[in-house]
Amino acid sequence: MKSIISTCQGETFRAAALSPWSGTILLVTHGGWYLETERGDILLLHDARFGEIPIGAALPDIGELPYDKQLEHQPLRFENGILRLTDELLIELHGEKETRPQFPAGVSQERLRELEEALKNSGRGELRYAACGMQPPGGSPLWREMHWRTESVPAAADSGHEEISAAVKELLGLGRGLTPACDDWLVGYMYAARRTGKTEACAAVSKAVLEYAEEYTNAVSAAYLRAAARGEYYELLEGCLFGDDTDSIARLLSIGSSSGSDMLSGMLAVCSG
Repeated sequence: MKSIISTCQGETFRAAALSPWSGTILLVTHGGWYLETERGDILLLHDARFGEIPIGAALPDIGELPYDKQLEHQPLRFENGILRLTDELLIELHGEKETRPQFPAGVSQERLRELEEALKNSGRGELRYAACGMQPPGGSPLWREMHWRTESVPAAADSGHEEISAAVKELLGLGRGLTPACDDWLVGYMYAARRTGKTEACAAVSKAVLEYAEEYTNAVSAAYLRAAARGEYYELLEGCLFGDDTDSIARLLSIGSSSGSDMLSGMLAVCSG
């Protein structure tokens, strides 16, 4: 019998842990497992071997998980701090809700230059070109569309509900990847807007995301978006904005095919605007 010890970090998982629930293993990836509860929540189990996963009901210190696609769609049960996936595999979750005071703060110009330089030299995906003031090779039609739509969000954020809702709906689900590129951009945008005190813009975008994410993108990406819109803490993005080393930047840029780069592009849209 295997037991994996973890610290509970995600707001959604902590809420789910208050009472017994059942669900299924929705998806098994090299980075971890996606679980779907009977209530429709998407919960994430992170595999420590493959770096930190993006924001969302995550357990950053879960340890090693077996990469076994046969586990997909298998039933699971959570009760009394134990997640039972099979008769042989139990996951024991430990940890209390941590108090993380978050007061709006400015990002230094030096840090912004570090972020832009890292994204320019090590980033991936189409969205980074606009964030770094570069032109994409070949003038990709997808890039032009995503560039136009991401530019419309800051412009609409100070307008009425209809304008920002229309801008957010244009972005949701657009781009490549399990979490589409523009969804990742929105995650970075909301996080940076909230942490740098641009509360009106953050509130407007977050409200639209909570209203439309489930309809306009896939369930896994919608879970990330809802977590960011609710204001969940994400240590890696926090380190990128306010840290004094390059480790968090490199770790963020290593996430997914381009997810980390797309989140950083959204953050820079706020901080450089």
